[in-house]
Amino acid sequence: YESARRFLAFNAQSASGHYKLDLGKPSDYAVAEQLLLLDRWECEIDESLKRPDTSQWGLRTHFRNLQHQGRQLQRVRMTEWRLPIFDILDFDYVSGRRSVETSSDQ
Repeated sequence: YESARRFLAFNAQSASGHYKLDLGKPSDYAVAEQLLLLDRWECEIDESLKRPDTSQWGLRTHFRNLQHQGRQLQRVRMTEWRLPIFDILDFDYVSGRRSVETSSDQ
C-alpha cells in the first residue's frame, strides 16, 4: 500500500494542489500521467466553452511553476512535452473545475 499511496489517494475531481512527484516511482509516474491527461481534457473544455486563457505562460495549461531536476521549465506546451521517467517533477496544478456547493438545508 505504501508504494501506491499517492496513486490511490489521487482524485481527478479535486486535482488542484502542489505536487512533488518522483518519476522513478510507478505510483508517482501514474499520477503525473493522470494529470497530463486531465490537463489536455480541461484545455479542450476551456476552448470549447471559450473560457479566457489564465495559464502562467499563455499556453492554455493548468500546470504552473513546473520544475524538473530542480530547473524551472518555462513556456512548455504540455501537449508536446514528453514525461521523463526519472527524477523529481515539482509543480502546481490549478484545475478549471469548479467545486459544487452542497446545500446544508434539511
